[in-house]
Formats: sequence, C-alpha cells, structure tokens
Amino acid sequence: MRIDDAATLRAPGEDPEDTRTPLLLVLHGYGANEHDLLPLLPHLAHPGETAVLRAPLALGPNQWAWFPLTFAGPLLGAERGDLEEAAQAVLAWLDEHADGRTAVALGFSQGAAVALQALRADPDRFAGVVALSGFIGVGHPDDAAADERLAGEGVPVFFGHGTADPVIPAAATAATSAWLATHASLTERTYAGLPHAVGGEEIADVRAFLRTLL
Repeated sequence: MRIDDAATLRAPGEDPEDTRTPLLLVLHGYGANEHDLLPLLPHLAHPGETAVLRAPLALGPNQWAWFPLTFAGPLLGAERGDLEEAAQAVLAWLDEHADGRTAVALGFSQGAAVALQALRADPDRFAGVVALSGFIGVGHPDDAAADERLAGEGVPVFFGHGTADPVIPAAATAATSAWLATHASLTERTYAGLPHAVGGEEIADVRAFLRTLL
C-alpha cells in the first residue's frame, strides 16, 4: 500500500525556514477525499506546514478509504492487518516527505484510527495526535511491547467525540477513551448532540490543543 503524493494538498507554514514547528498531517474519513477537511484548516491557524493526504484505496469517484470496512474481525470495522498496513503507509509518507520533522496527525473517523495506529507503531514521529470521532484498534498480543513503550512516552492526544454519533458505537468510544487514558497524555472532549461530524466548539478546542504543542 502506498499513498499517492501527487494527490497531497499542501499549505506552507508562516515561516518557510521553520523546521521546528510540527507538520500538521490531515487524514480524512472513509468514503471522503483530501478535500473533505479543508474547511477546518483556516480555523485551526496552525503556523507550520500542513499536508492533507488522500487515502490509498479507491471506493468510487472521489471516494477513498484507508482500509476496507469489515464486521467479523476483532476490531471495530477493521482487520488488524489492514489497519496496520494503512498506518505503515502514513509512516512511509513521513519518511519521504517530512524532512525529519515531527508531525501532528489529525484524523477524522477512519483517519483517526489510522493516526492512532501510526502513533502506536512509532511514537517518536509524533508531537501529538488529534482523533476526531474515531477509535483505537486494541487487544492484539503483538501490540503489547509497542503499547508499553507508548505509555512511557506521554504523547499528547486530543480525543473528541459526540454523544449522538450513529457510526462509532458508544462502547468503542468508551474503550478508546480508557485505552488513551493509560497510553497517552489525554485531552478528551465530549460534545452533547454532536453526530458523526466536527462541530464548531470542537474546532475551537482543537485549535487550543494545537497551540499547546508549539
């Protein structure tokens, strides 16, 4: 699996010579594309470079996915191998294009799952993660050593989710919250009445969180 960098959307940082501010890496959700989260970016006011990736699996015209949805495996909507492959594709993209900088991965839904899995695989690559209406894939013995290392790193993670999300089951959200509380420096926000979407209050909270990483 490889990310098509020709589809990557980039916005330069305020200072082209700045190599210390983390790269903001944006990962869209299932069935969307690299344009889906663009309206959020001006409100986040990230001073560094931003890169918005397109997921590698084509579903249809202008519809892309990070991994196939399944409902028979142990993880919510993903086989562990598919989720890991997507995370490794993101890490490979960083190897090629991040110029050694750390990144803040911002993912929505399926993109959040990939961002968190990439964090588990290589926590040193990330200054933080913003996971919006997503979930963590947990419970596999092969992850134990990496998860123990991650727990000692204390990487900042923002986890935002709504109480009216019809896509991510409440049990999966609760499990993700509990897991992040012991494996990251967690900032969690719950938004009353928010469906499977990103709300205005959440955007303001994400902006404030990003400022703490600078």
